Amino acid sequence: MTTSKCHNCGDSFVGRPNRAYCSQNCKSAVNNRSYANRDYEARKVERQVRANRGILSQLYKIFGDKLLPSMVIEQSGLKTQFNSGTSGDAAVFVFLDFAIQKFSNTNYKIFKTT
Repeated sequence: MTTSKCHNCGDSFVGRPNRAYCSQNCKSAVNNRSYANRDYEARKVERQVRANRGILSQLYKIFGDKLLPSMVIEQSGLKTQFNSGTSGDAAVFVFLDFAIQKFSNTNYKIFKTT
């Protein structure tokens, strides 16, 4: 047994040489912070995907499945890098139950996937 310093709270404790925490509470606190940071990024992406889905839903209500000029998509605030998937060619971005397809540099089409 050796004396070590807890990696969480800094208290000294006696234990195995490779033991990093003074108690299960300190170990849990470190793990909880680690998971919270990881989950924060995932939740941030998920929120943006849902926001993009909402944007597409509103545009679909207004325009239906007509071709849209890129100006409409750009001004809508849609961020295609936050999507729930892509289709065969990278020109189709899926956002839950809506998708958008890029036909050229100037035209897009929104459609429902379900």
